[in-house]
Amino acid sequence: MSLASAVAALASRLATELNTLRGEMAAGLTGKANSSHTHGAGDVTSGTLAVARVPTGTSGTTVALGNHTHSYLDQSAGDARYRQHNQAPRTLTVSTSTANADVGAAGDLQITVSTVTSTTITPTNGQNGRTCVIDVTAASGATRTVIIGGSPKKGEGISAAQLAIPAGGIGRFVIRYTTLGSAAYSVDSCYLVA
Repeated sequence: MSLASAVAALASRLATELNTLRGEMAAGLTGKANSSHTHGAGDVTSGTLAVARVPTGTSGTTVALGNHTHSYLDQSAGDARYRQHNQAPRTLTVSTSTANADVGAAGDLQITVSTVTSTTITPTNGQNGRTCVIDVTAASGATRTVIIGGSPKKGEGISAAQLAIPAGGIGRFVIRYTTLGSAAYSVDSCYLVA
């Protein structure tokens, strides 16, 4: 075999090998990302983001950055909205069809509904943001219907601010005073305890 024919055979073989290699590389790269590409934030499922990638600021769609303060209820500063959880509950006996419940005073309320089968309890003396837990015990003898008066706002999932409490049972109302909206009081929760 002459040198020219050997070189021609080698070139043909290299061309065939190169075409095979190109085909294998193309198949191997199918579905792979380019070396320079981007991802949306929703694509990140693990790892740590650099602070430069997090939207920062003071709006509802940003994250606070650095040293800053949060407002809070401060008992030592005499903030009237501060709820003293260790305060002894106050008691009240209701034997009429209407009664007021002072939800602004310190401590929760324990109310016993005695002789009437239906009573409307209206919250009074609220302080903005303050929550009061009212436990209502139905005296023995009959089911007592207890309604929270004053047209309160009802929390999510609460269709009526009232409970039918079986004789000897306990119903619980969680009432919050708010200056937001037209209703001064919000029934955040109401349910039978026992």
